[in-house]
Amino acid sequence: MVTKRTPQTASADAIERFVAGAEIPVKPAPQPAKTPDPHSRQKHKAMTLPLNEYESDLLERAAAKTGRSQLGYIRFVMLQQARRDLGLEE
Repeated sequence: MVTKRTPQTASADAIERFVAGAEIPVKPAPQPAKTPDPHSRQKHKAMTLPLNEYESDLLERAAAKTGRSQLGYIRFVMLQQARRDLGLEE
């Protein structure tokens, strides 16, 4: 069964108490920038990389030669190249 609501009117005194009790929002202190951990789990972002037959074969051979999985090889080479491009050589 549906109950009909009856509007409630607030007195001027009740409105003043409500307004006086309101707080001005305070911005939280800015947090220092979190530096990503290079050894954390690889769950941040996933991508699909379409390869043609030549690229796929090249990837398989290079991964087998270095003893890495194909994804591990892609990750290794990407990190190497990114460090080189950004001047972060270690």
